[in-house]
Amino acid sequence: MTGGLLSLAEPVVQGSRVGLMFRTESGPILGGAEMLRPVSDRLQPFRFIALADDQHRRLQELVWQWTGQNRAEAAWMDKLRTASSQQRERRGWRFKVAHLVAMVIIGLATTAAYLLHLGLLK
Repeated sequence: MTGGLLSLAEPVVQGSRVGLMFRTESGPILGGAEMLRPVSDRLQPFRFIALADDQHRRLQELVWQWTGQNRAEAAWMDKLRTASSQQRERRGWRFKVAHLVAMVIIGLATTAAYLLHLGLLK
């Protein structure tokens, strides 16, 4: 799901960013990949670095068909991914609010200290 192994006439420079296309029964899978260190003179692994959601789902379906993974497990994993992403979004929102409150408090404290220093605040 995160990459694969290509059979090539000759290796591609490690770290190269490439576009890959796989033809499948359900349509092509297009994605960006980074080439990893070759394991032989003809085999080279890659990792996906850009894969659209619909392309990822198509690849996931293909892998599940090949490995015989059942649909109930796939649905459970999708549900878990959705819950996990929602939890991260909530945490991000709370962190931003806490950060904003901290910055306001620091700003008020700095302003008060400056006014005390000038003798304008007693």
